[in-house]
Amino acid sequence: MGRGERHRGFWSVRLQIVLAVNLAVGGALAGLLVVDYRHSLASRLEQKRAALRKEAETLLPAIEALGDQGFGAIQKYVDRVWEKMQAISSPRHHIALRRRGGRIIQPAGSDHASRAMVRAMERASARDNWRAKVGSREIIVGKAKHQGITVFVSEYATDVHHAVRREVAWRIAALAGVALLGAIVVNVVLLRVITWPLGELLATVRRIGAGEVGVEARRFRTRELDLLAQEITAMSRSLEAADRERRQELGKARKLQEHLWAEAAKPDGLAVDAMHRPATDVAGDYHDILRLDGDRCLLCVADVTGHGVPAAMGAGTLKALLHSATEETTEPAALIARINRLFGSVILPEDFASMILLRFNPHAGLLEYASAGHETCYLLRADGALQRLESTGMVLGVWSDTSWDRGAFGLRTGDRLFLYTDGVTEARSAEGEQFGRGRTESLVAGMRDVAFDEILTRWESALHEHMGHSSPGDDVTAVVAEVTSVPIADRPRKEQRVVEESVS
Repeated sequence: MGRGERHRGFWSVRLQIVLAVNLAVGGALAGLLVVDYRHSLASRLEQKRAALRKEAETLLPAIEALGDQGFGAIQKYVDRVWEKMQAISSPRHHIALRRRGGRIIQPAGSDHASRAMVRAMERASARDNWRAKVGSREIIVGKAKHQGITVFVSEYATDVHHAVRREVAWRIAALAGVALLGAIVVNVVLLRVITWPLGELLATVRRIGAGEVGVEARRFRTRELDLLAQEITAMSRSLEAADRERRQELGKARKLQEHLWAEAAKPDGLAVDAMHRPATDVAGDYHDILRLDGDRCLLCVADVTGHGVPAAMGAGTLKALLHSATEETTEPAALIARINRLFGSVILPEDFASMILLRFNPHAGLLEYASAGHETCYLLRADGALQRLESTGMVLGVWSDTSWDRGAFGLRTGDRLFLYTDGVTEARSAEGEQFGRGRTESLVAGMRDVAFDEILTRWESALHEHMGHSSPGDDVTAVVAEVTSVPIADRPRKEQRVVEESVS
């Protein structure tokens, strides 16, 4: 899973803070705007009602003064006032008056003049909010009354609503501009104070995670981020010290493991070469050569499960057990049985090991071997015939009373042994394909005419070509040996008391 996939769905700190601030401010502003709208509307309606009442109170004395001049004079006056109001500021303004006896006067030119309008005005004047509906629209009314004359002045309340909405819209636009400016300022501050410093700290942590221990984080002016930077630096230094100590310990472990690989042994009649490629700093693979009495020798290749330090400790245990067991016997099957009894008592229950043990007797031209669950190894004859050294029993560490069979082969000068661990057959390509036993056997079969000191180079090149840039998943060990001298090599094979099984 890639880095982008790992963090998909997660929001940045800056985005979360901006959203939190904007939502909080936006919610507060929305609430304030609702309250402001309602207050402004109520205040404007009250102001309008007061203005209409004032206008009615202003008209009433004039109408009373015209009372002696008759109905026509009052109608002309009402028409003239209404026309001025229409022209100046109130195109929806309406005036109505009721005189003694119930007679109603309304502006002659008004399209709102009707008894329904007068009844609505009367209903509004009887209510606390001074509002009533005419059809689907609401009016607000001002009223003045004296000596049997009642004057009504009205306007549509929807006009007041529209005016208030326009004012609130302008305030919203202004606040939106301020909010946008504030968001820009907050983003810039967050970038400088949080986002960029956190990005630097994240880059430092990634460098440490990639193995660049000891790197120090930059200091910051923000107390919390500076404290975090100090902690990251302290962690980096601690990891550097631990890594230095680990490398020192691994260096000692590598030196100890070099004693497991007996490169200096020179058995009579046998040339030996070995290759080791640990998957980590130290390996669980082990090979050894032990000189016995006379010109005989033992060859051992073993593989402890896993790799790294625990496996290397198991390999060291096997070396000690092998050297101790040879004081009692040198027969391969008996040696493995004795090693198994001791190995099972000192390792963890989940640990196992495979081992192939060969005893070479150049004087008799005889190779004896036993294999505890080890990879199939090969004997390549000087004439090109290939023989398998199969496993003769189970791996070490399962049951303490297990026994192993013995195999034997006659040897002649020029015969070659190919011993290896499962790190060879299980080496994987970039596509995950194993090197496999088939490739290994074909590779070994083609080594007949290859110079002995070039065999391991050819083998390693084949593994590298197969693996490409893939990292090894397990330790790789390969040992090759060539018979250089067998005194009885010219005797007929029927005189050699050995069992030989050829590969079909």
